Amino acid sequence: DGGLGTGASRTVTLSTGTHVITLHGTDDLGLTHDTTITLVVQSCLDLPPTVSNTTPSADTSSSDVAFAYDGYDAGMGMFYKDVALAGVASDAEDGTLSGASLQWRTDRDDIQPAALMTGASGTVRLYSNVCEGVWHEITLTAIDSTGNAVTRLRRIFIWTLC
Repeated sequence: DGGLGTGASRTVTLSTGTHVITLHGTDDLGLTHDTTITLVVQSCLDLPPTVSNTTPSADTSSSDVAFAYDGYDAGMGMFYKDVALAGVASDAEDGTLSGASLQWRTDRDDIQPAALMTGASGTVRLYSNVCEGVWHEITLTAIDSTGNAVTRLRRIFIWTLC
């Protein structure tokens, strides 16, 4: 990028790429010394997306009656709650993310399939295999067109009473 100037300090903007910077110093007696460093400047493009869970707006408690079970699934042999999930994500390069770019999962793959849905919003069935209820750690992962991914977590307790 050419000469960067003179003086004890400099603020410069460098182009993307590898730069070899040499500091040349001269004292009052005319003695000189050079020091060289190499800087690699990377593009600020291809930033990861931003993502947030909007529904539910916060983690639930273990006694939140809004997440009490809806019924019993005899085929699965478990209680369940149908839960609305919603989230938003955007990316500097791709704009608003939707569809398969948003993936919802539960950590409770011991009692149900981990993959819950794709997209910005929907209703999923979360199961509880014990009378005391169970915690689900629900993740929303936003993936941009270059594969950058960011995940947000929401803890939901499916409240049951046998």
